[in-house]
Amino acid sequence: GVHGQKHAFVATLRGERDLWKLALRELCAGKLLAHRHKDPQYNQQARSNVRLLQAVALCPPPARTAHLMCRLAQLDQTASQPLPEVPQMTSDALRHTLHLSDAASISLTVTALLYVPGSLDPGETADSPPTLWCTLADGRLLVYNAATWEMERPPLRAGTARLNCVLLVHGGGLWLGSEDSYIYVVSGEDQSCHRRLTAHRNQVTGLVQGTLGQASPVFSCSMDGTVVVWDPGTMESCSQLQLQQCCHLSAISLHQRNLWCCADHSLVLLAWDGQQLQKVIHGLTPDGGSVPWSHFLILPQREELWVLSTPTCSLYVWSMRCLSAPAWVVSLPSVGHCMVHVKEQVWVGGEAPDGGGRIQVVSAADHSLVKELEASGGPVTALCCAHDRYMLSASATGQASIWSVD
Repeated sequence: GVHGQKHAFVATLRGERDLWKLALRELCAGKLLAHRHKDPQYNQQARSNVRLLQAVALCPPPARTAHLMCRLAQLDQTASQPLPEVPQMTSDALRHTLHLSDAASISLTVTALLYVPGSLDPGETADSPPTLWCTLADGRLLVYNAATWEMERPPLRAGTARLNCVLLVHGGGLWLGSEDSYIYVVSGEDQSCHRRLTAHRNQVTGLVQGTLGQASPVFSCSMDGTVVVWDPGTMESCSQLQLQQCCHLSAISLHQRNLWCCADHSLVLLAWDGQQLQKVIHGLTPDGGSVPWSHFLILPQREELWVLSTPTCSLYVWSMRCLSAPAWVVSLPSVGHCMVHVKEQVWVGGEAPDGGGRIQVVSAADHSLVKELEASGGPVTALCCAHDRYMLSASATGQASIWSVD
């Protein structure tokens, strides 16, 4: 009897020893993969897998097979597999990977990103942590603490339609432009979506505010060519402008107290009273038509206008002193969907020929392509900059990446 008890005791120790070895290997594999892919989710997954191992260890021996235990330790197996090739340029620039998700969603389509250095509430202390705001295609808004990269609160609901654009309004919280024609306002005090503005009759595609602080009006545009001017204090419409014969007003920007509108195949320059001052068109299609334009940027320091054409995979660059024809044309290897100016670079997020995510970095100094970065998670749908040091990108599957800016 004593001999039998001793044998059983040794067998239990061996099983526990093997369990601890497997758990340690899984945690080490999670740490290795997190470092290798710059993705902290592997650490979280490793801890979750170890908890499953501990739960199975409490089951009766027939259910606690070695095969089952090994299958639960997924990362231990993954870490031993050959590492997929990652271009050195991508590896050098990538700093962090995030998986934007909540309990109700497997993956989320991100439509816009906004990095806020501190709190939305002006009454809070200056040392409030920065936040990352992510608008989604289903009308929700995610809020992340940009110091810990943890979700600050449950997602905010702003209707059920796609959110196209987001703007931090001086003293007025966040304004969200939606496909349902409304502008939703998120309060800076309690971070709740407490109001919606209803002047538009078509999907809202752009929001912009001047640089004079809280006194500056907010401009919004909708697809049907309507531009609404708002008083940010009262959130009332002051006036409306209407672009003639326009059925696709996709973006607006302010420069030197004039309003630039990306409409159909042209850029229209308006005074604040709606008077059309200039129209920029560039025809390069074989049938003599105009090049379809997707997004544009104004680089004030260089006095340049940059226009992205998604169908032609090209960037057209004008000198603001001569808008009759582009001074430079930059051919891009991949399709571009969005772009951001930072330092002396223009970052273009889009889609590679194989369907993967691609970021193309173009020098603003000599208009040459200087970098191509592979972004995981599918086509890049949104970009935003943080402190001129980091670029944040998000994909159609809810994966975000943080890149260092040279």
